[in-house]
Parts: sequence; C-alpha cells; structure tokens
Amino acid sequence: MSTQKKTHSPTENGSPSKKQRSSAVADEHCPSAATAVAVGSGAGEQTPPWAPTTVSTIDMCYYCFDVLYARLHNQPLPSAPSFTNEPFAAFVTWKSGSRLRGCIGNFKPFPLHDILRRLTWSSANDSRFAPIAKEELDKLTVSISLLKDFEECSSWKDWDVGAHGVEMHYIDDIGNQYSSTFLPEVAKEQNWDHKTTILELLRKAGYKRGGISEELFSKIRLKRYSSEKISASFEAYKSNAKSMLSIIN
Repeated sequence: MSTQKKTHSPTENGSPSKKQRSSAVADEHCPSAATAVAVGSGAGEQTPPWAPTTVSTIDMCYYCFDVLYARLHNQPLPSAPSFTNEPFAAFVTWKSGSRLRGCIGNFKPFPLHDILRRLTWSSANDSRFAPIAKEELDKLTVSISLLKDFEECSSWKDWDVGAHGVEMHYIDDIGNQYSSTFLPEVAKEQNWDHKTTILELLRKAGYKRGGISEELFSKIRLKRYSSEKISASFEAYKSNAKSMLSIIN
C-alpha cells in the first residue's frame, strides 16, 4: 500500500512524531458510519426498505471475508468481484463479538476492489491488536464504511452530529501538526456535542499541550463528510452460495 495513506487510531504504545501527530480512527470509536446498514447473524442480508439508494452492497462484505479466508488458509485470492470498482475512500473494521479486532482505512479514493483487498488484510493485522487468526473466523463481523461528500467546514461547529464524520487538522504555534477523524456516528453514540468532539479529536491526535481556548478552536480546520456502512457476520457469509467457503466445501 505504498501509495495509500493508511490510517488508524493513535497507538497507545507509541508517541507521535515531533512535527506531526496524526490519527484517523479511534479504537473503540472506530466503526461508526452509516446511512444504510445491514448486519446479519444468520442467513441472508437485506438493506432495510426505508434506506436511501446507496453504493454499498453486502457483496462487499462477502468479498472481504473471501480475501481474509484465502489469506489465512494460504489459498489464491478471489477473482475480481462484480460490484462497482469506482474510486472510494474507505475503512474496513473487524469485530469479534463486541470486541474491536482491527480498523484501518484511507481518505484518498482508490478503485474499490483493490482498496478493499488491501484494507481487509491490513485491518486484520492492525498493530494495536494481535493478528486475526483463522480460529476466530466464526465469531467475526466485518463492516465497510465508504466515505463521500467531503466539504470544508466554515467553523468548528459547521457540521451535524450524527450526520457527518469530521476530519480535523491543527498546527500549533511551534509548527507541530495534529490530524484525526471520527466516523459519522461516533459523536452521537458517545453523546458528544460539537465541543466535546473537537476535544476528543485533539486528544486522539496526541495534543497534550493544554491551553484549550477559543483562539485554538478558531485555528482548527475541519472537513465534514458522510459515509455508507454495510456489515455482515461470518454466519451470513457462510450462507452465501457464492462465497469462497461455500465453493471450497
């Protein structure tokens, strides 16, 4: 992924560089971005009938499981999927039950087939956690967030809690750079208002200098964005007749 800006949450074990502190997704706050959601615990997945028309499809989740299964079992990678290969910024999140096992993504759009293949494996080997093992497969759920509609904010309040993700950039008075993001549903799930969200973004980016003031807030640059999130369990994947697992068995 040499041309991709890979992003995840700020590691708790290492310090950000002196000149740039960068974080994109928070650990327990990582998977939270949705307009259409389909989460399965058994056979079949369906997007709710009230959901708007979306790009994301459940086959994207099945493709990520295909890639993960192949890599864990030293088998050839799956052939190109049938869903769109348009460029997207995306995040891939793995959970085992309610426990986060990995979440990595990028903000630069790449062809979707390639970026999902790459993010599947890198998120399964998120450095904050032990690598996902094949013994965990039956407990896993994968979520894909496709990011879109990026817009510069006119102020630190120029975004809607629950509707927008926010990407923060801040340069302090000695030139240190701080960057971080939360996906759209994070602030709502955590019951944060605008100010608390910005403070959490600063914390996640590694800002520790104190002196939080209105002047600091006025110097923060924000981009807002929306996303689509689609999720599937391993049980749903197993029931998919086209999955690599079904073909092998």
